Amino acid sequence: FNGTGQIRTRWYKGNYADLGCLTKEGRWTVDESLCGVFKADRRRPAGYEIDIWYLKSKAGNCRIYAANFLCDNSGKGTEFGPWLWPTAIPGTEVLRWGQYGLMANWVRNPPLKTDAPLDIHLVGYSEPGKYVWLTWSPLK
Repeated sequence: FNGTGQIRTRWYKGNYADLGCLTKEGRWTVDESLCGVFKADRRRPAGYEIDIWYLKSKAGNCRIYAANFLCDNSGKGTEFGPWLWPTAIPGTEVLRWGQYGLMANWVRNPPLKTDAPLDIHLVGYSEPGKYVWLTWSPLK
């Protein structure tokens, strides 16, 4: 997570399939025309042993609010970092917030192409379908 890119949703099991992206508001979609463009401001603050980053889109700062991932202008951005445990996608950096990282929604996982973009939240393990990691796809 650095520079400009898309946030991709990848299944946390099996073949780690790409299951869509996040819109600029931080909602999950499989409609590629709705994928947002994000700016990751990566840094390593003094005293930290790992990098952290803040995310922003045209909709505003990205954050976790009440377990939901969202991007808007109503709050300051959340400090994110890399998943540090060997349970994620091998060789791929995935987004972490505190000790949490897996995401899902309450409607269906993944959404259908005909669905409006769906809210996405930290998984509670009772949602239907496939849970996802948030990954970075740099744009040139």
